[in-house]
Amino acid sequence: MASFAGPGNGRRSASRESREAGGEDLLGADPSVFVLVSCDPSSFARDAALLGAAGFELDRWTVVDLFPGTSHVETVARFTR
Repeated sequence: MASFAGPGNGRRSASRESREAGGEDLLGADPSVFVLVSCDPSSFARDAALLGAAGFELDRWTVVDLFPGTSHVETVARFTR
């Protein structure tokens, strides 16, 4: 998900409409494998559900600690058709 400088915390997410359009573009390419990387469990769950609705199945996943000593982790998952 793209982020942009904005008021408040200095970052804001791309609009829902632009995220959905980007997802449609990616799925329109008809990939057989889709790798999803997310730093937020709730957005991972949302995007995984969208992939499931598009006919993908979760093949494997892992959590990667790119920032040791913090609570931040990345979820990386492979979805296949």
